[in-house]
Amino acid sequence: HVLASRVFVIISLVVIGLVAVIQHQRVSQKGLRRTEKLEMELYRLRQRQRIVDRELLALGVMLSRNNETWREFAMNALREEKTSHHVRVKESLLTRNVPLVKKKEEDETSLRLTSSKKTIYPVKNSAIEKSSPWGVGPPPDSYFLEASACAKPDFPNTFHVYERATEKACERAAISWRFEPDCPGADGRATTNKRLRRQVLITGVQRSGSHFTWEMFNRLGVHIHHEGLGPAGSASWLYSWRAKSFVINNPSPLTPDHRFCIILHQVRHPLRVLASIVKATKPSDKFWNWIYTMDSSIDKSAVPVLRAAQLWLSQNLHIEKFADARYRAEETSPRDVCKAAGFPDFLCLSDGRYHTTTSKVIQPIIEPKRLPLAPDGGPPIVSDYRAPSVTWDHLRKLNPGLTDRIQDLAKRYGYHLDPRYHPQGLATSAFKA
Repeated sequence: HVLASRVFVIISLVVIGLVAVIQHQRVSQKGLRRTEKLEMELYRLRQRQRIVDRELLALGVMLSRNNETWREFAMNALREEKTSHHVRVKESLLTRNVPLVKKKEEDETSLRLTSSKKTIYPVKNSAIEKSSPWGVGPPPDSYFLEASACAKPDFPNTFHVYERATEKACERAAISWRFEPDCPGADGRATTNKRLRRQVLITGVQRSGSHFTWEMFNRLGVHIHHEGLGPAGSASWLYSWRAKSFVINNPSPLTPDHRFCIILHQVRHPLRVLASIVKATKPSDKFWNWIYTMDSSIDKSAVPVLRAAQLWLSQNLHIEKFADARYRAEETSPRDVCKAAGFPDFLCLSDGRYHTTTSKVIQPIIEPKRLPLAPDGGPPIVSDYRAPSVTWDHLRKLNPGLTDRIQDLAKRYGYHLDPRYHPQGLATSAFKA
């Protein structure tokens, strides 16, 4: 009996110990899961805080402009928020009327957004006050697909307008996506179906600023897509070729029946384009592989900078054959591009109230830098200037003949060979329309 009692006690202690260990493991696992959940929630809150800070920064810029229209929209956006954080910020802005800008917290994009307010395009009050055909908010897709289809362009004096002979309409239709009513049968279903037409295609060599143009158009309320087909058109370097398939379809592909009423040729300083292409080129690059199928003049065995140079020359000359007009990306207002594309003034000259971006607030329209030349006639003094990694000397050592042809074309486009004479706007890496 004594032995049995001892065995029972030992077994009981072992069972109690096992139960305690299992319970401890359950509590630990539960605590771990709770910790992971809290960490995830903290991460989401931090992400949300970054978005809030970015939007509040934009609101602060608006309020600092001393413009009643901007102030009204900024304050309405703040009042719609229900969080105590926004209420405190709203009260602070109302009482002190100062921009919510802290330089130590600004990134490069935000800093340049603040500085860009000094060169804001003069907005016409009559254009802003005109009510839109759809009321408030962003334009519906139907407005671009029907009411605004194939509107006439308004080319500013700074644009170079290409001459388009009627007898060559079929030649242009064969190599491009241009709507050519003077070529019978070339436009297929787009001739009778307006919904297959898009108002504008903005194209150029890759890395020429189509991302920036796409963002600015959507801030104005013109719903185009980048490297894809939108209700109002597209900003895409891919669509400079009439291809059966594309390496990017964002969000929907271009079909053989689609056409663009106006095609604008956007150019950028060649050294900047070449440097950007070389930086983006990968050892196994799907974009280059697709380009080889479109342009047989590109030497696959050449080093990246030579391939980029060949592409800049060849693609620009190709676009000249069918585009309606050309402009320099560094020196042209997005509002002028909007008007050249045939969109109405109440969009192109607006304060951004019709924007089609995902932002909850109105975003400013970034204007080109207009800086005076140095006293001796030299290039403008730009504090944040960064020289392109590709130079003319480097390119000339690799291929003198190609370098001469690129320089001649750059001069014909109105560029000085020194890129400092053409200061560009802010980087677009943070743009997410």
